[in-house]
Amino acid sequence: MQYFGSAQVLNGTKTPTFNQIEDFSKKANIQLGYFFLQTPPAEKIPLLEYRTVDSIQLAALSRNLIDTKHEMKNVQEWMKDYIVCLMSMILLGDNFV
Repeated sequence: MQYFGSAQVLNGTKTPTFNQIEDFSKKANIQLGYFFLQTPPAEKIPLLEYRTVDSIQLAALSRNLIDTKHEMKNVQEWMKDYIVCLMSMILLGDNFV
């Protein structure tokens, strides 16, 4: 990976600038603060343990899988709110749909 423009960054002999880290965090969809932690925080995603063969725990989840799970959770919450709003409008006789 040559994102920072130098193999020296990857082997640890050169440090990237804050702006380079910030730009990379945006493009990689990783929170900026993660780059400054000694160890990344462990994310507990309990629903995924029931979605595996024989309910075995996966060693590591990809960032894409975690992001997709969070996005789908947001979509489900939005849809629930939308349906509740729509049903209340129908029951109250509002014609704003």
